[in-house]
Amino acid sequence: MADEPIVQMSVSSTEATRGGSPAWVVSPRGTVDLATCERLADQIGEVIGTGATMIVLDLGEVEFLDSSGIRVIVHAAREMEERDGRLLVENASGATQRVLEVTGILEHLRAQS
Repeated sequence: MADEPIVQMSVSSTEATRGGSPAWVVSPRGTVDLATCERLADQIGEVIGTGATMIVLDLGEVEFLDSSGIRVIVHAAREMEERDGRLLVENASGATQRVLEVTGILEHLRAQS
């Protein structure tokens, strides 16, 4: 019997405001990779389904982000744009911030303080 992978991510979402506008904050924690990215995609999808016009992805507690997580972020950002909404990223740091900078994603999705 093979060992099951340990899923090291949790996600929460809350209603908030950013710049005076209503926003949903989605806050993944831990590792966002192939084993966990669908959980993040599902959570963002649920928020989009509410009719949200702004989603802030708070990456402050993400320790690792691979290409699977990047795919989820890019897909969600495109879906929000198609709905005349916006997905923003805030609190990315360390390796997570570097990955988003190198790919050019952070430049387009950075939340302004």
